[in-house]
Amino acid sequence: MEDIHEAPLEVADAPAAEEPGERARQEVAIFSALRYASNVSFAVLSLLLHFADVASSVAFAILMLVHRNAAPVTEAKLDFTLWASLVLALHLLAGVLVNAASMAESYSVREIPCRFRPREILVCLVPWSLSWWSMFRHVGVAARGEVSVSVLERAAHTRLLHAVFEAAPQGVIQAYFLMRTYVWWVPLLSVCISLASATFSYTFFVVYKYYDNAREFPAPWKVLLVALNALFTNGGRTFATAMLAFAQQPWIAAVWVLFIAALNLVRWKMKTWENDRLTRIHIISLLETLFVATTRQKTVYTTFVYAVFTFVFMQRFHVHVLAWTMWGITFGALALGLALTLATWGVYFRAYEELIFPSESGQKRNAEEYDIT
Repeated sequence: MEDIHEAPLEVADAPAAEEPGERARQEVAIFSALRYASNVSFAVLSLLLHFADVASSVAFAILMLVHRNAAPVTEAKLDFTLWASLVLALHLLAGVLVNAASMAESYSVREIPCRFRPREILVCLVPWSLSWWSMFRHVGVAARGEVSVSVLERAAHTRLLHAVFEAAPQGVIQAYFLMRTYVWWVPLLSVCISLASATFSYTFFVVYKYYDNAREFPAPWKVLLVALNALFTNGGRTFATAMLAFAQQPWIAAVWVLFIAALNLVRWKMKTWENDRLTRIHIISLLETLFVATTRQKTVYTTFVYAVFTFVFMQRFHVHVLAWTMWGITFGALALGLALTLATWGVYFRAYEELIFPSESGQKRNAEEYDIT
């Protein structure tokens, strides 16, 4: 007779049942591994994008010097030596400005006043030295699996400085160059890399500042919308400025962009006369000029000004099909960027609130006083 207590073969050979907490521990381990990989990948991507942006700008300038005597260039009466010098000068100047702004910010958050050290000033004069140092520290901390708020904040701040001082202006210069001459893959690639780097830098900064204020990261779909908005807004304003420079004169476009930044700066100085750091106000003014402003109203009318740039271009070149294509893409990017800004304003509200009222000051004032609603 069959023994009913003897287990069947397939049951007898089956693995032992997992302990109740084993599956939970495995899930936690998998989640930790994924989070570690994402943190390392994010830090490495930040470093690689910055390196690619800098390398593309330098390669663009070098190739212009190599081809300065080519037949198409001389026929178009283009001074490639001047263009290359402008690109390299802007790159070096931006590197020094990023260092100066980063050092000024670090001095302003110190509780004990201290004098500038000659060694720090010399390091500041080496283009991109503090920016590269902050990004290498970011990669090192992420690779060790550690958490450092100060390292992350410094990396986010220097990446934003890179966007407003180098990536966005280089994008304008190279987009204008594309309009002035034949389509060349070098400036086209450099423009794409500059836009990608500026988009990443701004998104990194907004997401970190949001976390710094709310102690939580925004939902992934909101992060995606912020990135798309940065791409459309900065890309639209970049090509709109280049279109105005092509339709009129480069100095006219430069004066208008500087006027927008100066208007934002004067408005901030009037609202925050003795309450905010001057360096922080300067950065906010540049940020509002190239990306999303700290108020809905300023975002709307700044986008309107850039849209007018495109209509000035079309008023002169409306007979060309290529001009209509360029206008449609640029105007569509501006409109879509504005729509995404209004749709995700809660993210910008929290991020800019932390930017305007830094947590280290310990004196968060009412947001309505600064009109950031």
